[in-house]
Amino acid sequence: RALAEDVKGTLWVGTEAGLQSRDEGSFSAWGAADGVPAGGVRALAVDVSGTLWAGTDRGLVRREGRRFVPAGVTDAVLSLHAAADGTLLVGTAHGLRLLHEGRVESLGRTDGLPGEAVNCVLRDRRGTVWIGTSGGLARWAGGRLSAFTPAHGLSNGNVLALLEDREGTLWVGTQDGGLNKLSDASFTPWGLREGLSGDVAWAVFVDRDGAVWSGTDSAGVNVRHG
Repeated sequence: RALAEDVKGTLWVGTEAGLQSRDEGSFSAWGAADGVPAGGVRALAVDVSGTLWAGTDRGLVRREGRRFVPAGVTDAVLSLHAAADGTLLVGTAHGLRLLHEGRVESLGRTDGLPGEAVNCVLRDRRGTVWIGTSGGLARWAGGRLSAFTPAHGLSNGNVLALLEDREGTLWVGTQDGGLNKLSDASFTPWGLREGLSGDVAWAVFVDRDGAVWSGTDSAGVNVRHG
């Protein structure tokens, strides 16, 4: 479900069955004795200070020394994003939490989020926070929240992946409808009709040459150049 590399080069792997780390060629399991709640680990992130965070089915934990400790979020964590300013964005089954310097700010349906579950989250180079939910995409900037749904041209309301490329274009992976390219406040779809091998885009990545790669559900990996 999730991968992260810490500042020492250790690879951390979040799975449906828990957390593992790979160091010097061997894997180690981390469980309740180490402070990791039982269940799945769906999200991992390393912040600017080098702290490792793990989003589990039973909440958020962070690594301190050889143990993990609770980090103030008890809802199931679906996504994590460590922003450059030190803010940790935590997508949960019940909205978004923003952790910064010991403060916690929450955004949910009552604040204008188009969906309850936050599947993915991203802070772009301008400081705008993009929130992919089970009901659409939200944009949070300047203390204001705006939503984008299929009514605005989004190919599907269940947003699964977000990526900002080097030109500042936002790519949005959805449950049904493939990829969406958001630029100049309008969406351009990239699904089966446009040549994508599948209409479920779980992951999006831009390589050093600027090519956009997308991982689909049971339909392989696609790459778009230019």
